[in-house]
Amino acid sequence: MLVAGVLFVSACASDPDVEVCASDLSDQDCRDITAEAMRANGVPMVAVAVIEAGNVVSAAVLDWEGEPAPIETMFQAASLSKPVAAAVALSLLPRTAELEALLSHSAGVSVSGFEGYRRGSALPTTAQILAGAGPANNAPVENIGRSCAYSGGGYTRVQAMVEDASGLAFAEAAEPELRALGMQAATFGEPREPIALALDEDGEPIGGGWHEYPEKAAAGLWSAVGDYARYVAALPDSDQVRPIACGYGLGPKLDNEVITHDGVNEGYRARFVIHRQTANGVVVLTNSDSGFAVIAPIIDAVARDRGWERF
Repeated sequence: MLVAGVLFVSACASDPDVEVCASDLSDQDCRDITAEAMRANGVPMVAVAVIEAGNVVSAAVLDWEGEPAPIETMFQAASLSKPVAAAVALSLLPRTAELEALLSHSAGVSVSGFEGYRRGSALPTTAQILAGAGPANNAPVENIGRSCAYSGGGYTRVQAMVEDASGLAFAEAAEPELRALGMQAATFGEPREPIALALDEDGEPIGGGWHEYPEKAAAGLWSAVGDYARYVAALPDSDQVRPIACGYGLGPKLDNEVITHDGVNEGYRARFVIHRQTANGVVVLTNSDSGFAVIAPIIDAVARDRGWERF
């Protein structure tokens, strides 16, 4: 069963047989090449934003017919929620060793990811998620005595800390912080239209359009690609990329000079990469379980066409 989690794969490992053209999605020939790869891999929509020298220089959304889609289309960010949730928590909570350990996956906490819930299902509270009590569909979030353990459960503990400190639901407490990050419409609450509906690994629509993730901090962010790219563009100068433990900063994964994170929710795949020194980067959001088949080639194509060092 799929859970909201993370899978880090170097974009350099992209399939050489998947041809995309991500350098200029305003060009019809470029769109047609990329759309052919999308159709072949069962990816109905791709959103791509390019960052150069810390500035978002382009953003586009493409459907698998090769046509532009609205740039404000919302995607589930999946585990790309975690770095943004970390920024929210760092703004609202006292900086403690416990908080830094939870945000860097070094606190030794169980439950790596979450399955989500079909829309219309009863959703658990944060306390029920942490206890593994119905209607939560996860095991209890517990200390497991191993320092490095990727943990959506740890981020749910952070979610509880924010709710306790603010007296608000996490989504509500996060809203002004998202705006302060330059994310104009991103939300941990209900997404606004247009929404990229999710497809499973067989190319079939997810029942209800998408799964709900009450584990907001771990997997519940909705964002358009331009919004998310504005957050990523500022990361190289952020305290969030200070190395903490286990290959992580305060949210992002640190891979030598590359700051990155992947996202996996039911029917959504996502990745961002940005170079610490050059502040060149790419954000790619998709609405398919097969999204990684085109994400890595797109990132490679952007880096190659712009003459960047490959990520």
